[in-house]
Amino acid sequence: MLPYEFHPLAARELDEAVAHYEAIARGKGLELADEIESLIEQICLYPESAPITRGNIRSIVVQPTSRWQFTVHFSIKPEGAGIRILAVAHQKRQPFYWLERTKQ
Repeated sequence: MLPYEFHPLAARELDEAVAHYEAIARGKGLELADEIESLIEQICLYPESAPITRGNIRSIVVQPTSRWQFTVHFSIKPEGAGIRILAVAHQKRQPFYWLERTKQ
């Protein structure tokens, strides 16, 4: 399994989303965190199974889509050195707002 790291803004997005859903209903934010954690495990095990969405960026939608409206965008570091989570993006947010993060 490949190691992973979050871009600092992606980590903040996840924290804010979890806090938001916890404020709505106790435990709901933790459910989102669990779903994203499972998704990241899948990404680390099978990174190339995710479709390329732009350049070398791959994206996976958090399931179930009837409950969550988030997509995790990530890149594979050179020579398979690990995964970089670029965004935990709400699907109603401006598309591709996170693209600048690929240059950092």
